Amino acid sequence: VIDDGTLIRSVKAVPSGSILEFNGDKIVTKKYWDLVYYEGPAQGSIDDYAAELNWLLRQGIKRSVNCLEPKQKIGLALSGGLDSRIIAGHLAEEIGPNFKTYAYGRKKCPDFFYAQNVAHVLGVPFYFYPTKGEYIADYAYETLMLTEGLLSHFDSQVTILTNNINSTDVNVIWTGFLGDVFWGASFLNWGVFGWEKNYRDFNEALHNRIGFYMPKYFQKELFLPEIWSEIDRYTIEQVNKIISACQATLEGNRADYFFVHARMSHFAL
Repeated sequence: VIDDGTLIRSVKAVPSGSILEFNGDKIVTKKYWDLVYYEGPAQGSIDDYAAELNWLLRQGIKRSVNCLEPKQKIGLALSGGLDSRIIAGHLAEEIGPNFKTYAYGRKKCPDFFYAQNVAHVLGVPFYFYPTKGEYIADYAYETLMLTEGLLSHFDSQVTILTNNINSTDVNVIWTGFLGDVFWGASFLNWGVFGWEKNYRDFNEALHNRIGFYMPKYFQKELFLPEIWSEIDRYTIEQVNKIISACQATLEGNRADYFFVHARMSHFAL
């Protein structure tokens, strides 16, 4: 389920970057923020943009930390990848080693080794929760309910971590998963760039890319056949709706806009 849909037909989610105003007898949705892509010539070097991005990230983490009550305990879902590693580094700069890190996966998976090394360098506690290979299926129903229809191994972290981490250990869990969407989208590398080879149009390629990490045969098993066909038809309609609101012209930016709104809206925007 993407865009403003939920698992209940008559209930809609508030669109990302929007507010609701109740004016007597009706509710009006107003958008106050959206992604804007500058597609003209670069105004600085790559180092300049990297420095500005790093500063913005640090300011965002600093503000979030300052909003917490003094006695709140912080945890971080640490995969060892770029996103969670950046957050870990900035958290350590702000509060020192006063937070715990968590990872999950199969034994001896890359996440374990990378995350453990990052935690060791920062001097923070590290905990690892082993999972079976089919952990998406194990947590499918609960994840589906919590995320209003989003289901992949990324979203399953919500239930895996909260089911394993003792609530007395941490009050707030940070996560860096899916941050790569904002950096230009690793999702673009499979099935979007070069879409002309396999699809009739760009939006069809985006629609197919939604379920890349979960094959359609697995998705179909979650629903009755008549419900599944309705969902599949609905999602392509929502792809068209999201893309129609995008002002970018470059395909990479249009795909990025779509994935941010489709995959991240429940978590970030």
